[in-house]
Amino acid sequence: MFVTLKPKTQEGREVVAAYGSIWLIRDEAQKVAFTRRRGSWLLVESPHDTRWVHRESDKDFLVEPYGSDLDAAQAENLRRQLTRVAAPAPAQTSRKNPFVAAALSFIFGPVGYLYVGWRYAVLGLGVLAIFATVLALINFPVPAWMKYVILAVFAQKAYAFVSIRNELIDTGSTEVSALDTFPVAAMAMSDLLVGVGMVYAGVIGLYVAVRLLLEGSVLRGLLVLVIGTPVLVYIAGFVFGLIAMGIDAVFAPKMKKVFRRSRGGVAG
Repeated sequence: MFVTLKPKTQEGREVVAAYGSIWLIRDEAQKVAFTRRRGSWLLVESPHDTRWVHRESDKDFLVEPYGSDLDAAQAENLRRQLTRVAAPAPAQTSRKNPFVAAALSFIFGPVGYLYVGWRYAVLGLGVLAIFATVLALINFPVPAWMKYVILAVFAQKAYAFVSIRNELIDTGSTEVSALDTFPVAAMAMSDLLVGVGMVYAGVIGLYVAVRLLLEGSVLRGLLVLVIGTPVLVYIAGFVFGLIAMGIDAVFAPKMKKVFRRSRGGVAG
């Protein structure tokens, strides 16, 4: 029911200094929306903050059980002390439908991000321009059907962004007000850039491998599939990751990684 968070990083030390080391467990999940990393994830709460932490290997905290020797009355008293009184979310950060966000983004690309927020749409157009420029510079092919793959990535990210927004609102996070700012939108779009680049590389690798196999070049096709495609994805992740770091450095040099850790003051 309760855990102690022992800080491992500077951010962890700041959280413990601000909110204390003893937290109430509100929920547990093996999968959360903001990362592909599997759990066990704990949604923990203090009087003024709510966050997800990884039970076994959190980035910022060593998570240990607390209060196993408390009797029922002591546990209930501690639970009341740690229960958070959440402030209502600002009107401009009202809940949105993630399926609508995904559909609009698949149909209209970055323009569909207007549903998420105009800053996301503007920076999304910038991400698409950067992606196209990189491909032009290295003279990589862009088959006509590839636009649907890229639009699918835009749609998946839009779904994730809105899901994160809704999660922050539901938990009454103090970071809700930051969602409609350029720094947070920039972090979200830099993540999108990396995602588009890696998916593009993976699909191109698979496409080439399948064509070689269908043409009878079995060995070459298998080599591209087993070695070439993973290498291409790695290179794309590295290159676009560097560009994403530059975007973050310009637009959000001091922002917490809202879209790269558990959301809502969430660590992990």
